[in-house]
Amino acid sequence: MKIRLIIYLILVFQTILCNSQNLGQFEKNKLQGNYDTLVSKNLIFDEESHETEYFVVTGNDTSDFEIVFSQNADNGKIYIIAKYELLYKKGKLYKTRIIEFEKILQSAKHDFNYDSLSTIVLGRLVSTGDLAIAVTNEFIKKYGNKFEKVDYTYVPKFLLESKLAKDINKLFRPYSLQLDNISIEKLGFIPSKYITASSIIDTPKSEIPEKIIDCMIWIELKKLKK
Repeated sequence: MKIRLIIYLILVFQTILCNSQNLGQFEKNKLQGNYDTLVSKNLIFDEESHETEYFVVTGNDTSDFEIVFSQNADNGKIYIIAKYELLYKKGKLYKTRIIEFEKILQSAKHDFNYDSLSTIVLGRLVSTGDLAIAVTNEFIKKYGNKFEKVDYTYVPKFLLESKLAKDINKLFRPYSLQLDNISIEKLGFIPSKYITASSIIDTPKSEIPEKIIDCMIWIELKKLKK
């Protein structure tokens, strides 16, 4: 009976290891462009807005990272919603999502006039994986790790100078847009176990802080100054 149990545990461990290696290799292949990649979309119409949902298909894999463009029927303003709320479910590398976001923007420009882009609803920072870790480490370097003192008075200003802001500006610079302002809600620090449970992490364990800054994020865009 003990021998059977040992064999069973070995087989389970090998299966988990194999799946993890395959997933990691798939992520690597996508980043290197070793699979055919295309952007697909779903059209959603209602009385108040015109919405289009974009996602990347790589080989036989449909991405679980979706970008929704929503254009208000009254004022014509366009809102971007990043749909990636996967707590307790392994997702994908942050840098993979950035590549997919870039491809989606290149595709969606044929459907929407980016001069009307006004807001990005990013969702929870913790869901961004390596980005949330990098932002937290920047925060700790600047303010220390006294998390009980964190508040809404200076965190949005800090985020305007963080890696988050740099990545957003890099994404939208080709379309003559840049970050204007950041608004947050539900601000706090959460145990790092939540981030390792919701994303594939590229950051070394030694660089992951005990707690991760988390909040809901809204980003306002403006025309790039010439």
